[in-house]
Amino acid sequence: MKRTLLLTTGAAACLVLGAGDYPYVMALHRIIADNADIPPLATLELLDLYQAKVRQQINCLGSPRFWRQELVQAELRRYILLSRLSCSDAAEEALRHAAMLQERSSSPTETQVELLRKAAERVYGK
Repeated sequence: MKRTLLLTTGAAACLVLGAGDYPYVMALHRIIADNADIPPLATLELLDLYQAKVRQQINCLGSPRFWRQELVQAELRRYILLSRLSCSDAAEEALRHAAMLQERSSSPTETQVELLRKAAERVYGK
């Protein structure tokens, strides 16, 4: 009984706190998506903050497809930004992480990675 009460109380607090962050998470999304004038390093910092908030939403509200797709898109943006900054190793890591999230696999195939590379370059530019 005591354990159930704690779990219920924790879940309720998580829902209240997590739901309160939703507008903030979406505002970060809009800032990142709509402002091409932000310097790449600042955008990378915003992506870090955005991904942390998305993960917080996942922890509180579960892992619906929407949030996982948001993380994939953030990693694809990170890939493009790091490529522009000539950080090829970090860019490839971001791309592989996007493929892992997309495919729910710890080891995506090269074909999956290449498909995401082409999608990122088409959608976010190279």
